[in-house]
Amino acid sequence: MSEARAELRQFSYEKCARNLGRGEVKRCSVEGRLTGYTIGCPGCGVAASYLDAEVGFIEGAKPAPRRSPSLLGFTRPPACGACSRPLRIEGGALVAGPKPG
Repeated sequence: MSEARAELRQFSYEKCARNLGRGEVKRCSVEGRLTGYTIGCPGCGVAASYLDAEVGFIEGAKPAPRRSPSLLGFTRPPACGACSRPLRIEGGALVAGPKPG
């Protein structure tokens, strides 16, 4: 199975995490501190939540009030919880690599 790519689109309060599509991400925070992200897999389209403590999200600077920092990458790239494809961010796109095995 080849790689699947989708433009990385980031949402904050304006979209419910259950309705995320391929390549869409939503930051989850408590009192402004990052706890994780919900990520729509570009391969299978399933949205799943990942904790910062497990993945190590890399973010840009906070741009303005009521806006989320940009997601730039992962220190420990996650695998999709549904299709097991490894996820990465590359050139403004969310990429699901080939399925292992």
